[in-house]
Amino acid sequence: MNAHHSSRQLHTGQIHTHEETAVFLYNFEQNFERERNAFRRLPPDLLAVHKGQFVAVSGGKIVDQDWDEMSLAKRVARMPQDKFILIKRINEI
Repeated sequence: MNAHHSSRQLHTGQIHTHEETAVFLYNFEQNFERERNAFRRLPPDLLAVHKGQFVAVSGGKIVDQDWDEMSLAKRVARMPQDKFILIKRINEI
């Protein structure tokens, strides 16, 4: 499972204190859990359509999909940075 998020903050120096890092990680974990749970609630017939593909989930919806994870990740990286996007491969229904 992969997650795309504005984690660039860690690399660009926008986070300066341990408290800011803790808040960032807490928010990341909350967003990850929210999207993972939303993925689990997606209708089986929708998942069946994308079986074997990688899907990008945001806001409880599939926002993009691809057979190639890297191609999907590159497109996801161009999406608005204020959204948390989970990338997951659909293996089984």
